[in-house]
Amino acid sequence: MSITYIYQPLFCKFLYFKAEIKRDYFPYFIQGKEINISSIQLHAVETDGMQSTSPKELNDNANLDNLNDALKDNNKFDMIIKPEMDDIILSRERQADVFILIMYFIGTA
Repeated sequence: MSITYIYQPLFCKFLYFKAEIKRDYFPYFIQGKEINISSIQLHAVETDGMQSTSPKELNDNANLDNLNDALKDNNKFDMIIKPEMDDIILSRERQADVFILIMYFIGTA
């Protein structure tokens, strides 16, 4: 999901970015199975390369547990990304497409 393209008006004023991630967004073959998110990465893609990060705020155990619980209980979760999580990749001045990569596995932890 390119947050700079899909949510362009929000990204331009970028105080924070909030995305609702639904169970339906995951591949069809895992629908009805338990999904466990193991990490979240941000990738900035430009013509001369790519930079990546795994913000600590998104990947601490408490946040991942909350996301997994919300996905299990509500079939969705809200992900909030703030510029201070990584001021290089999430810079407003940067001419990059920023993508979110959600790493997950099927089954219990």
